[in-house]
Amino acid sequence: MSPSFDVLQKIVVGMKVDLSELFGAAPKLDARGRRALTQKNAGRSDAYRGYRTEWLAADLAHKTMLPFRIRITARSLDAFDGWARHEGEAFLYVLSGSVCLHSELYAPTRLEIGDSLYFDGRTGHAALSVGNEDAEVLWIATGIPDSGPALVMATAAPRPLRQKTRRRG
Repeated sequence: MSPSFDVLQKIVVGMKVDLSELFGAAPKLDARGRRALTQKNAGRSDAYRGYRTEWLAADLAHKTMLPFRIRITARSLDAFDGWARHEGEAFLYVLSGSVCLHSELYAPTRLEIGDSLYFDGRTGHAALSVGNEDAEVLWIATGIPDSGPALVMATAAPRPLRQKTRRRG
């Protein structure tokens, strides 16, 4: 079984644990000077809903951000069963290909190699690869710490994907 990021977020919230603890990393409290090395193509991999995800720094518990390298294979919103959303903020940086980020609040935003976007993770979103090749992005998500250093990511129930063409500041 390969659960989606949305499902993993719900498990983390329900169990009040850090996401990395689901993969066997023991919690480390008050760890100073810590670091995590992920060798090229050596991170834990998952595939779901138009994304192939490599979890970076997965062995480090109690992180305040979750870094991923994602290969976006989806070319249509039909690949998704609802908007992705989570507490905190998100940042994506295009490594290769072209990406179109769809959002429930903004017009679709096209991003090319070297472009980046920072946005509120609570806003429903879905990223598509534009063009003949899959796109690859560095994606970083933040969450809200619960009692103690455990990172908690909360999700809302999926909503139908729909486009809005107005822009908000």
